Amino acid sequence: MLLSQNRFDELRKSSNGTSYNYEIICRYEEYLHEKVKSNTLSLVYAKRLIDTSISFLMYCKNFKNDEPSLIPLEGYLWLHASQRYYLKYFVSFLSECFSIEIDFEKIKKPELQRPKRSHEILKKRLIRILQNPGDPFLKESDFFRVVIGYLHWIDIPQNVYINKSHVKLDKNNEHFIILSSRKIYIPNKLIRMIVV
Repeated sequence: MLLSQNRFDELRKSSNGTSYNYEIICRYEEYLHEKVKSNTLSLVYAKRLIDTSISFLMYCKNFKNDEPSLIPLEGYLWLHASQRYYLKYFVSFLSECFSIEIDFEKIKKPELQRPKRSHEILKKRLIRILQNPGDPFLKESDFFRVVIGYLHWIDIPQNVYINKSHVKLDKNNEHFIILSSRKIYIPNKLIRMIVV
């Protein structure tokens, strides 16, 4: 087995063990295992390929149709640009074994743009978040979209789902998120509202 049982269980739990994505990853694991046995792939590289693919498939759960497609892949690469090469291999497998066509050439390099909403609207939304820190209806992705939009004047596309697992700490204990291969810092006080 190329992947730890924990990683497979994580995917099985998120899909109740019955989804199309679970079938895809099981077949991909077999496919990669054969490549390792025939010495066309190293074991370390195969493990990285399957781990990256599982992360992408779990990201697809944020969409109504959770099967892999261009829209979630584009959003995923906003957060994980360095994984593009590994996912190209997976996309090739999807085309070959599942007839799922995702045209990598259509994926544009992420560009940071100004928000479509005015700074005043974003300010009001941020104030509402600060006044209601325990709001059960506040989604993590919306929290980060407002905070980053207001503080950094960056628009986060709708297919980019950010959650607290994307938050990292630098050596100075400052919180940041990597977007489009850039570190975006967020004040610690704001992060503490959502990262418990």
